[in-house]
Amino acid sequence: MVEGILSVKMREMESQMDRLRKRIRICEAAPSDRIREEADELRRECMQEAVFLQNRLQHTKAAVSCGLAESYREMEQVIGRAQEKIKKFAVIPEDTEEIAERKILLAEYALDFAMQAADHALLAAFDAREAQLSCQEKEKEKRV
Repeated sequence: MVEGILSVKMREMESQMDRLRKRIRICEAAPSDRIREEADELRRECMQEAVFLQNRLQHTKAAVSCGLAESYREMEQVIGRAQEKIKKFAVIPEDTEEIAERKILLAEYALDFAMQAADHALLAAFDAREAQLSCQEKEKEKRV
């Protein structure tokens, strides 16, 4: 069961990574009006995804989903606070070049944090697969 779910999730993530790569290329090479359009579209997608995920967590029958829903709300609050700090931090100097450099650095760290979160998600997948295999082994032992 876990293999199928994780394979589907992997395909979703590959599609998201392709969009991420495309948007990074746009970010680095496109004119500012195109960058604004992409950023606006991404904001809409983020809001839709947040609502979708929250609804899915609330309507899942698994008991663990209640705790996950609360953790997700807390995570959204932390991200919101971090974004506010970034906005305040990024506009302190008068030098617009320094502002741009700070924002690039913050974007780089945000991507680093996202990769770290992905690694933790992968560890959760390893744990789930290990638990599944353990259950299968116990079932085999019962039959023997």
